[in-house]
Amino acid sequence: MKRICTAGGLAMATVSASVAAALALHCSLMTDFDKPLVIPDSSVTICDDDEDCWSGVRPQDDCDVCDSDSRMCTPEGTDADMDGWWVCERAIGLGTADCDDGEARVFPGNPEIGTPDLLDNDCNGIIDDGRLAASGTAPVLIYKDPTGCSTPCLWSNPVARYEPATDRIAVIWESDESDTGPVENMIRVASFNVSGTSLLSDQYLMYAGAGEEHNLMEPWITGTISPAPSLAAVWIDLLGGRLLGVHGFDMCTDTGDSECILRPLPTWPTTAEEAIVRAVVSDPAEPVIASRSDAAQMAIAWTGVPSGSTAGDVFFARFEHSGSWIHDTSIGTSGIVDVSQSPADDETGRPALAMAGAGLVVAWVSPGQDEIRLVYLAGSGLEPAPSGIVSLSPPGIAGGMRDPVLVASDARPDTALVYLLYCANPAGQSTAEVWAMSVDLDILDTVASDYSDAFGAPLQVSESPGAISIDVAASWTSESSLDAIGVAWNDRRGGLNHVYFRRIAALESSPETSGVLASDEMDLSDDGTAPGVYGQGPTVAGWGSVHEYAVVWWQRRNEVDAETGDLYMRLVEPVD
Repeated sequence: MKRICTAGGLAMATVSASVAAALALHCSLMTDFDKPLVIPDSSVTICDDDEDCWSGVRPQDDCDVCDSDSRMCTPEGTDADMDGWWVCERAIGLGTADCDDGEARVFPGNPEIGTPDLLDNDCNGIIDDGRLAASGTAPVLIYKDPTGCSTPCLWSNPVARYEPATDRIAVIWESDESDTGPVENMIRVASFNVSGTSLLSDQYLMYAGAGEEHNLMEPWITGTISPAPSLAAVWIDLLGGRLLGVHGFDMCTDTGDSECILRPLPTWPTTAEEAIVRAVVSDPAEPVIASRSDAAQMAIAWTGVPSGSTAGDVFFARFEHSGSWIHDTSIGTSGIVDVSQSPADDETGRPALAMAGAGLVVAWVSPGQDEIRLVYLAGSGLEPAPSGIVSLSPPGIAGGMRDPVLVASDARPDTALVYLLYCANPAGQSTAEVWAMSVDLDILDTVASDYSDAFGAPLQVSESPGAISIDVAASWTSESSLDAIGVAWNDRRGGLNHVYFRRIAALESSPETSGVLASDEMDLSDDGTAPGVYGQGPTVAGWGSVHEYAVVWWQRRNEVDAETGDLYMRLVEPVD
C-alpha cells in the first residue's frame, strides 16, 4: 500500500489521465496529511531514506534511491530496453541487474522457453540452457559390418560434413576389415540422411585389395567444392611410401545408384610430381583439408620431415577444385610451404587449418614448448601476416595444450574472425578441459608491437573435473545475424570414453571474451542403460540452422575388444 498524497500535493506514477485528475482533486481537498490517501499501487513509494525503497517487490527496487525533495523512490541507473529491469552499481553487486540492457527479452528470471534464440534470457550466464538436447533416448548405430567382414571390422577416425545442396551428412572414415596382415586399411565414404537412420550411399573412396601395397589411414574431409554438391578428402598411404592422397566425390541425389557418389580427383602427388615433392618433404602424416564456398581453391596441411632434417615441420599446399596441384614456384618451394620452420622442435601432431579472411590460418602444437603456434598467411603470395608465428600460452592454462582445431564461417567469407579450439590443463589441475579462443585476423594483419588484442580470453567449454577431455571437433554455423559453434569431444574417466557436446555463441573478438556458452553440456553416447560407454574420435557437422548439429563417432563394442568398432550418430536439436 503506497501513499500518493503529500504535503506538497500529488505524488504518483503510471496512472491514467482521468484517474490522475480525480486523485489530484482529492489531494487538493485534503487537509490532514498525517492520514494520507492510500491505494493499492506498488509503483510509488514515499520514503525517508534509500532503505525504504529496497522492498525487493519490483525489479527496479535495487536501483531505487530516495529523492530528498519529493520523498519519492526513483530509480537511479539505466533501463535502455524498457523491460523493467535496471542496471546500477547496487544491482550489479547484488546480481539482480539486467545482464543485457539492450535486449528486452533478457532479464533475471525470464524463463528459457520456446525456440532457441542464442540469448541468455534468464541471465544465468548460459545461453539457451535447456532448449537444446540430444535427440531420442540413445545414439543411432549408422554403420556396422554391412559387407559381412570375415573378421571383426574396425571403423575409426570418422570426419563428417553437411552438404546443404542434398541435405545429407557425408562421413569418411578409416576402414580395417581384412585379416590379411598389416596391409588392410581402406578409406570409405558414405552419405546419410540428417537423422542417420538411412544409409543413402556407401563406397570405398580408396581400396587396398589383396596383394596391393597400401595401408590407407588418417582421412579428412572438406566442405563443398565446385561444382556443387561435391566434397574433397585427403588421407595418407602408409605403406606406399607415406604419400598424400587427394580425392573428390559427389553428393549425388540418385539413391538408386550408390556408385554416383564418386568423382575421383588425381591422387597427389602423381608419378610425375613425386620427385618434386620428395625433394622438399618426406614422411607426410596427419593431413587436414579445407575449402571455402567462395574460393576456387582448397588447401591441405600436414606434418612431414623437411629435406635434410630429422625433425617434423608443418607444411601446406594448394589445389584447384579439380584436384590439380597448384605448383606455384613463387610460393614456398615448388608451391609447398614449410609453415612452422622450427628445426629444433619435432611437430608430429595433426595441424589445424581454416580458409578465412584474405588467406588461410594454420595452427599446430609445439611439443618442445608446450604451446600452440598460429600463423595467418594472407594475400596472393600467402606470406605470413605482420604478426608472424604467434605462440599461445593463455592465462589460466597450466600446460598440456593439444588437439587444435580451427573453424571459420563459410557463410560469411568476408569475416576476419576464426575460432581456435584446443584441449589443455587448467591451472591447478592435472586433468584436461576443452577451451575456445577467438582470433581477429585483421589485427594480425597489421603492424604492431603487441598482438595480444587479437586473441579473446579463453572460454572453458567443457566442465569435466577429474576427467581428461581430448579429441575436440567443431563446426561453425551461421543463420541470419546469428553465429554459433557446435563443439564435441571425448571425455575419458573411470576407464570409460563418453562423447560430449556443447554449443558456444560466436561473438566479435575482443581481449575480454571469446564468446559465451550457448547450451547445456550433453553426454551423447550414453543411452542410460549401458554399463559402460566406449565412444571415441567424435566429429560434428552443423546443418539446417545454428540450433541443429549431427555428431558422429566410432565406438568399441565392449571394453575388452579393441579390434571392433562401429559408427554412431546423434543429433542435437531444439527441445519441442
